[in-house]
Amino acid sequence: MSQVQLGKLLGVPQSQITRIERRHSDIRLSTLLEMAHALGLELVLIPKPLFPAVRHLLTREQSGSEFSGSAPPRRLLGNEPEDADAEIR
Repeated sequence: MSQVQLGKLLGVPQSQITRIERRHSDIRLSTLLEMAHALGLELVLIPKPLFPAVRHLLTREQSGSEFSGSAPPRRLLGNEPEDADAEIR
């Protein structure tokens, strides 16, 4: 979707969308929600320790992989140093 199209959906000028994309504008949560919904997205907060597992599930969904019951569960670790000892299955 173009900036012009998104701006029309949200009722704002294209220049405002540009400022938001370039992080030159600090937007309200309500604006972020409107933008997400206009793009067919849902804004979701995920507890930080669960983010690696969610990212893994999204990657599998996008690649079309099916879950295999015969393979042992893989260990999923986050990228943050404090996640080094965490194991999410």
